[in-house]
Amino acid sequence: MKDEKDMNGTTEESPKKDAGAKVRPKEEAAKAIRRELHEKMGADDAICEACGMDGALDELYEAYEKDGTVPTREAMADLIRTKDGRAAQVILFMKRDPFTVRGNRKLLVAGAVLIGIVAVIGIAVGLSQPVAKEPAPSTPVASESKEEKKSEVAVHVKADDIDGEVAVPGGIAITIKGDASSDGDGAVFELAGEEVLCGEFAEGEYELAVTSAPILMDGSTYKVPDEPVGFEVAGDGEAVTVEVELEKIPVDGMSKEQLEAVAAQMEASGFGEAAKTLRDKAEGAESKPGSESQIEVAPPRPQGGQGDATEKPSGGNTSPNNGGSKPSGGNSGGGSNGGNSKPNHTHTWVHHDAVYQTVHHDAVYNNVWHEPVYETVVVCLDCGAINPGYEHMEQHMLNGQSGATTVENRLVQEGYNEQVLVSAAWDEQVMVSPAYDSCSCGATK
Repeated sequence: MKDEKDMNGTTEESPKKDAGAKVRPKEEAAKAIRRELHEKMGADDAICEACGMDGALDELYEAYEKDGTVPTREAMADLIRTKDGRAAQVILFMKRDPFTVRGNRKLLVAGAVLIGIVAVIGIAVGLSQPVAKEPAPSTPVASESKEEKKSEVAVHVKADDIDGEVAVPGGIAITIKGDASSDGDGAVFELAGEEVLCGEFAEGEYELAVTSAPILMDGSTYKVPDEPVGFEVAGDGEAVTVEVELEKIPVDGMSKEQLEAVAAQMEASGFGEAAKTLRDKAEGAESKPGSESQIEVAPPRPQGGQGDATEKPSGGNTSPNNGGSKPSGGNSGGGSNGGNSKPNHTHTWVHHDAVYQTVHHDAVYNNVWHEPVYETVVVCLDCGAINPGYEHMEQHMLNGQSGATTVENRLVQEGYNEQVLVSAAWDEQVMVSPAYDSCSCGATK
């Protein structure tokens, strides 16, 4: 909706910007993101600039000023994923949304002020009453209300080799059970090992869903459970552990579609060689259309850009559900209607150039045999001279010798093999894989 002017000609702010979301200034959001990148991956200002975060922030806030589209972690991660896949993952799994203001603080301050006013009035009224000499026996002493205690929630993941080296983390979403308003607005946590610490949660019933499967360095991944896991926080401060079991899918057991989906995520996270190996395997793997949905290697993104607008009563770290959890039957993240329907996905294509490999060809030689060389010579039988003249032989006869000669074939050069160059050494550029476009959902063209 366009901005309208009031009677004084002053522009009124579009309601879209106030619809449940309080957006932090761009400078504060940038500071929060830089701090997170520094803590999680040691990134300095140069790395932050190289991953394109400044340009992405400009684009998100321009859209917010133009039509009220609230910036989200998901949109930020999508914008920088092609430049730095690891930085995109860190931003996607930030426990606290860097774009929205946590609004409960004002309510707490106002509540504290109100309580203080009531207390002052109560004291004044009490002082104005006469002091009773003896307490009335029938008046009960007011008991102090018990303070609700939050509980630490941890997830124990039972899965083969999950304690190994994880290349691409998975995701876990926690939502309030039966609360349709919390759908798409739950807390999301990174799944990269046997234990996932989820922070403190208030008393209540919750549902936990694995929204995306972690990928190991060898390309193997896990099947995402079909149903969420329910758990309860008693409010007594006792720690709660939720157990989740994942079925491993080894590389040799993957379909063509699963291998291509995992390869796309590996490449986006900076593991190009591993992605190439998986794509090579995909060429000879069996095709099972739709099988990539079993692993859901990329958490679906909520559509519309509204993201995390309010703080959850769980007390944990709120962040978008990413549309991947399946606990509730309401809308899932992006506003798609129906029971367990997922938000419509718009492909964002990333172009990949053809890959060539340098193949060296050695020089080619031909073995050529040279026959021995012989020479026919005349040999003097008196002294062994070679090819003697007439005067030489005559002198032998005058000396009373025979003056005779003989003819012989003598070896001038022995036979030998010669390596003759037929073609010189050269390098050839051989295409390993053709150029293609890919999307974060695993689709290619």
